Amino acid sequence: MGTIRTTRTTRSSRWCYRYRYAIYLALFFVVFQIVVAINFLSLDSQEQKKQNELNALPREERQADSGAHGSWINSKMKFRIRPDLVNGDYDGNQPAGHSAVNKEEDNLLLLHQQKLTKVPSDGKNAPSDKEAYRTNLKAAEEGLQIKNIGKIADDAETKKGLNVVNRETDSRHAHIFHSTFNSSDPSRDKSNGKLARLEEWERPPTPPATYYPKCSITRADVEPYSAISRATTSECKQDIADIVCKMKQGTLYPMKMPRFCPVEGKPLKEVDNLDEVNLSPASTVRIAYILVVNGRALRQVRRLIKLLYHSNHFFYIHVDERSDYLHRELSKIADMFPNILMTPWRYATIWGGASLLSVYLQAMEDLLKMEDLQWDFIINLSESDFPIKTNAQLVKFLGHYRQNNFLKSHGRDESSRFIKKQGLDRTFIECDNHMWRIGDRKLPEGIVYDGGSDWFALNREYCQYLLTANNTMVNGLKEMFKYSLLPAESFFHLVLVNSEHCETLIDNNLHITNWKRKLGCQCQYKHIVDWCGCSPNVFKPEDFYKVKNSRPVYFSRKFEPVVSLAVINQVDTYLYNAYPMGTPGMNTYFQSIYHEEDTLTVASDGEMTTYRAFLRVLKETVNLNEQPTDKNCSLKISDMPHEVSGYYRMDSLKGLIVTARAVDSLNHTQMVEAFFPLSNLHRILNIDGPGGRLKRIEVGLNFDAKERIFRKYGNIMGPYDSPTFASLWVKGSEYSITITWIDPANHIAASFDTTIEADREELHHQPPFNKPLRPGKWTLKILYHWEVVAEVNFLIVPLSTMKNKELSPSKLFETNSGPLKNNYVGKDFSPLRSVFDLEDNSALLAEANRNSKKSGSELVKWIDDSIKTFWSVSGFCLHKQQPSPRSSCPQLKVCTEYAWSTFSLDIKSHLGKVNAFGRLR
Repeated sequence: MGTIRTTRTTRSSRWCYRYRYAIYLALFFVVFQIVVAINFLSLDSQEQKKQNELNALPREERQADSGAHGSWINSKMKFRIRPDLVNGDYDGNQPAGHSAVNKEEDNLLLLHQQKLTKVPSDGKNAPSDKEAYRTNLKAAEEGLQIKNIGKIADDAETKKGLNVVNRETDSRHAHIFHSTFNSSDPSRDKSNGKLARLEEWERPPTPPATYYPKCSITRADVEPYSAISRATTSECKQDIADIVCKMKQGTLYPMKMPRFCPVEGKPLKEVDNLDEVNLSPASTVRIAYILVVNGRALRQVRRLIKLLYHSNHFFYIHVDERSDYLHRELSKIADMFPNILMTPWRYATIWGGASLLSVYLQAMEDLLKMEDLQWDFIINLSESDFPIKTNAQLVKFLGHYRQNNFLKSHGRDESSRFIKKQGLDRTFIECDNHMWRIGDRKLPEGIVYDGGSDWFALNREYCQYLLTANNTMVNGLKEMFKYSLLPAESFFHLVLVNSEHCETLIDNNLHITNWKRKLGCQCQYKHIVDWCGCSPNVFKPEDFYKVKNSRPVYFSRKFEPVVSLAVINQVDTYLYNAYPMGTPGMNTYFQSIYHEEDTLTVASDGEMTTYRAFLRVLKETVNLNEQPTDKNCSLKISDMPHEVSGYYRMDSLKGLIVTARAVDSLNHTQMVEAFFPLSNLHRILNIDGPGGRLKRIEVGLNFDAKERIFRKYGNIMGPYDSPTFASLWVKGSEYSITITWIDPANHIAASFDTTIEADREELHHQPPFNKPLRPGKWTLKILYHWEVVAEVNFLIVPLSTMKNKELSPSKLFETNSGPLKNNYVGKDFSPLRSVFDLEDNSALLAEANRNSKKSGSELVKWIDDSIKTFWSVSGFCLHKQQPSPRSSCPQLKVCTEYAWSTFSLDIKSHLGKVNAFGRLR
């Protein structure tokens, strides 16, 4: 038997050996099937969870929409995140506050819409053809991560309570994905190089017990729960909870309202194109302008007042409570004229907020209470508006239609599409300078719905009705619009079309608006409102033709001198003829950036560090000493700037003007100004390929994709800022490029691949860098076929203070030493060093480490040397505030002699004496 067993064993062994590959293959298939089964179970559970969360949304948000741009999200979703980069390959620590629960979401955010550059093994053998590159990635990209993106999007949308529906079928709500490499056309079907990215919103935590709801609010109440979770103050959380409970009780506003209009529907009237010369003579019309302004564009507001001013009219100016500089300066103008008055109260108005309606109603009430003030119409304007017809033409027109009210309607009777688009069927509440969406609502019955533009011209009788009518309709609408999005765009319409004054409505708001929706509808207000909104574009010279027309429109928007002063000059000349040849200041504009009296709009740490360094460089440049001699000045210049302004000439930012106080030898306080021109540090090295299409590259902060400018003027950045790369292109052939960021130690911080489509004109990108950034000179390079075609340098300023407080040695080291373990984006790009022929960076790293430990005078010297690499003093001057018997500083000329000085003559914005015709212009 033993022999037989041995023989059988031997035979079995031989059989297994002979068919071993078939056995291996069979085992492989068994294991593979088990893995597939487990994955399908996991996917089913994920899909079920996703469906449960979707079911929690309101019905409207689950319905598909076949809008005109329905394919946009699907085209965006073609670009998957590469699985070889999802987890990164960098051995760096996670930033403080990182949660392992959100690791998957963090990895998606890390890639930030663009594909991280695939690092070649030898550096030089990198793929140079875009099709070859895509082919190499096809297997890795195919079908992976789409479910994860959708799941995280669902989580973020559900918990944020945003205006979103099914991402796969409705592109109108594409704001849940924000493309910093987005083209100017959000509806484009091309999506090469654009990866849909989730907004960097935090998942809402469980609301802390700092509010006391009067009803039950649970996670099932998706939008209210999300709003409470995201609100920052206890007061705001309590306000949201109170309104939610009133919503549930149905006591927020009346659900049925009476209508007093004798006409069914909307009695819209229109005014045809008019030859205003043939209008019948009318008695004088007095206009009360409500100017609602914010920001720092003082000289533009002065110019607006100059063109509008007439002694018969009245100006009631409301300045946003956060714009302390503008309020302070406009108050000085109000003191100069008896018919200009500042509101004694101020609101912090936000886009779409209920506070704007409160401003208008309160202003109307104030104007009606002024017994000695006679006015016939109220017209609302902002700092971005500008007249396009003369005062005489406007007065004659309104005199002919003095019984009418001018509002622009959307033009469709009770349009459900307009109601949904406007968000009238949703409840919002404004607090913490944010509009929180807290749920759907049923609109009151019995009235006609209307809305459109929030710019108007209303007669006194209707304003009186708005403030004094004590009926269910007016009072009910006031309550309803306290909790509505964009209330000023519908409230005045609804009251008018449902009141006894309905037949006075003329469908015209007297405005032309420069709409370019492909640029203006990019959901740029999502950080302050749970909705996707649009904004018109600024007029440029190529838009001037819209102004020259015979239609009954008298104002236009938007105008902004930091974008285009030229078109404002064109309109001014069109209305009142050109200023005499040689009039100073016609092509220059100054925008205040910083003022020492500001308390709310303070400079960043990087900006303040730079401004103080500017003054030290100025002292060094003009060789100023505190002791008077024959050769040197006897001025003692302050270490802190008085004001910093952006200097624009011919529609281009030329540099920064720094103004500082100085005390002369007679102890008189004077003002010193210095001009620091903006360095143009971008270089196009090769005009072949994409270099031939490239117009400009720049790195800065707060890029405005709509107007294609940086809103942080001067591109001053510190270690904790988030730099953005922006570029302008001409149309041409399509190219795939690589954008690489290199820090001061020649360390490759990040590299991204993208595509410049044939019709793309603008490209920008903000990498999700870990902070702090290493101070010093950075370089951004654009590569094509792994050859550098363009590059730009920019400075990250070392810091010595934060919030005007000196930093401790340990904090200085932490701030100025760069990110932990050189981990900028969680990936090592060192194999790319050979592509750029970068020198060994060990010495540069050692120098950077030494710099990070500097303090005191050594740190100041490092800061000043860094500043002087990018900035220099081009000119300086003295402005005497007090008379002096002799010049304390003969080498400093008078500032009024220099066109770059803020003290130079600016006729176009100068408010002089009222002329014999009651005007300033």
